[in-house]
Amino acid sequence: MSDKELEKLYQEMLEELQTFDNVMDEAGKSLGQSLGCIQRTLENLFDYFELHSPATIQSEIHFFKYVKPRFLSWQIYLIQQNYLLVSMPVGTDDMSKNFLLEELSSISRFFQKHAFLYQYYLAGETMRDEEFFLRKNISEFPLGQEFVSGRMRKYSTQMDYMFAQFKAMEMLRDFIISRVKFFTQTFKEDMLSAALKQSRRYWSGDKAELVELIYGIYLTRRLNNGKAEIGEIIDWFEDTLNVDLRQAYRIFMDIKRRKKISYTKFLDEMAIAIRMNIEEGNR
Repeated sequence: MSDKELEKLYQEMLEELQTFDNVMDEAGKSLGQSLGCIQRTLENLFDYFELHSPATIQSEIHFFKYVKPRFLSWQIYLIQQNYLLVSMPVGTDDMSKNFLLEELSSISRFFQKHAFLYQYYLAGETMRDEEFFLRKNISEFPLGQEFVSGRMRKYSTQMDYMFAQFKAMEMLRDFIISRVKFFTQTFKEDMLSAALKQSRRYWSGDKAELVELIYGIYLTRRLNNGKAEIGEIIDWFEDTLNVDLRQAYRIFMDIKRRKKISYTKFLDEMAIAIRMNIEEGNR
């Protein structure tokens, strides 16, 4: 399985998770379906590892430093997100906001507690990669994996779970911030937002065109040294261009089903426009 195939596996997992997110059902059942999807994907990932044993130390490090944490982070995130939602107090908006702010502080304390490792994660350090991300160097009770067993234990290293946890906590932090913003909106803020809306940039093209652009940025890994996830980029474009992209995953699935037109119709159009502009300027 190549990098392209791994990316396809990841995208298929996200698309399936998106369908569960839209199902109107009990939260517990939806969570169970989501975790089942992630577990199946992880099993496929481990199958890949068995069939394509890393030929070099660096390829094994890459798998456990970047590939596995990227998939595993969704399991951790969804469990934490569900716990957060079921623990939300029933009451006023202020009660909900204060609860979320306390959870945000808890995440900050988590990052502070593991400051050295989190900085290693953020900066892309490599000095201790062999100690952290080679299976042969795993200790009896690696951090955060004291109760991990079975196949997951077999395909674990000293720090891959911690790196997955860092990514999950970042996702949870962003989720909480979005919820806090919702609860802190006041009438004046709404009025101000409406007044400023007229001066904001907005997307006037087709949403499918914007989704092409978003996935182009995501798949070429041009944001945050390649660490920006698709959901973060979608949120950024929604906020910047005042557009609703809640169906971005579904739109991308429609793009993948195109038969008579190019998968990258809009990006092709952009390339032609740029080329024509340059050629006309050189005449």
